[in-house]
Amino acid sequence: MKLRTLLVAGLFAAVCSAPVIASAQTAPAATPVDPERLALAHQLLDEMNMKQMFHGILGKMFEAMPMKSAPGFDMRQFGKSMGAGFESAVPEFEEIEAKAYADTFTADELRGAVAFYGSPSGKALLAKLPELTAKMTPAIYAVMPKVFAVTDADYCKHVQCSTEMKDGFRREEDMIAKVAQRATAQSQH
Repeated sequence: MKLRTLLVAGLFAAVCSAPVIASAQTAPAATPVDPERLALAHQLLDEMNMKQMFHGILGKMFEAMPMKSAPGFDMRQFGKSMGAGFESAVPEFEEIEAKAYADTFTADELRGAVAFYGSPSGKALLAKLPELTAKMTPAIYAVMPKVFAVTDADYCKHVQCSTEMKDGFRREEDMIAKVAQRATAQSQH
């Protein structure tokens, strides 16, 4: 269950930090991507500062999480090591993202997006995303205990849950509530 919590927290951080996730619905096509669209997609990702945003996501992924783990397991170091693992794959992630954008958007749409993110309004949007994310994060985390409670209850309606499993769900829900409290406290400083 801790892995599920880590995955949810990581996914949440990624979603809150990225301004556009239009390409997440389908995998990039197996056919070759138009070179002009691929070049425009790379230009768009540069304008959007995706590399810096990705590095920011990695830096904050484990920040709000309580760092309790099994004896002998250093969760903070695991977070740093996981960050190093992700860092090693940044070029591959960037290429996957560029191909997805190139496959999803027309050349004209990409040009328009490049123009927007290169404009003062686009630059302001990108510059203020961390502030926007900081404002939204505590409120979103505050809703997460409800999400987990409903998820767990629904799961147990469909699958025979043991007492041990239900106890694990409750511990996880308590941890998520602590994360929400911590995120709220951090946002007030």
